[in-house]
Amino acid sequence: MPSAHQLSSESVHTVAIKKDGTLWAWGNNEYGQLGTEDFTNYIMPVEIPCPLSNIENNNTQIELNFYPNPATGSLNVYLDPMLSGIFEYDIVSLSGQLVASDTFSGEQLTISLANLPNGAYQFLLKSTPGRCSKMFEKF
Repeated sequence: MPSAHQLSSESVHTVAIKKDGTLWAWGNNEYGQLGTEDFTNYIMPVEIPCPLSNIENNNTQIELNFYPNPATGSLNVYLDPMLSGIFEYDIVSLSGQLVASDTFSGEQLTISLANLPNGAYQFLLKSTPGRCSKMFEKF
């Protein structure tokens, strides 16, 4: 997909965030994992409505990394070690539903994904320096 800023792919479907912040998905949608609110398979990218997809990093000092992505049982979140304090995070489904929210301190966090259905999610980090968001996929 031209102008993709972030791309995440599984063997049967793909999600992408374009440079303009919009979210797109295509591929197998047998279980509704694309977030299109239907079960139609898409061979071409379709824009996914996501109320948080236009949040931009407003502080370039926040570095947010995931491992593994796509994830299965848990997601490891790593922050820039230079940051300190208490951080809040939200995990939001592609349909905009808040599925998890919590606080943590330190530069690493492990989140259990056992209760989340397979699909793509947005991780929104909120802290005193600013906000940033990043997509991850659970399968």
